[in-house]
Amino acid sequence: MKTPTLEEVTDYCLERNSSVEPQAFLNYYEMLGWTWGKHNKPIKSWKACVRTWETLDKKRKAERKAPKKIEEWTDRSWGEDAVVLENKLLEAE
Repeated sequence: MKTPTLEEVTDYCLERNSSVEPQAFLNYYEMLGWTWGKHNKPIKSWKACVRTWETLDKKRKAERKAPKKIEEWTDRSWGEDAVVLENKLLEAE
């Protein structure tokens, strides 16, 4: 695989309307020597790596936005009203 330039990664990310930061992407894979996995296999397609970063970024953002259930809260002084509210919120999903 030919190592991409910053311009190539930037163009590809813009083309895909990607959330990937091109410079961070390049820095990461340059640090790894353009390999992946515990056996340091050579990367075959840097564009596939960009798409994987997009997928992982979407998952991380979704996890950050996910509301916590009341039983996960440390303050449990809410009483029965909190249980009723939680049930209504769960029904709305």
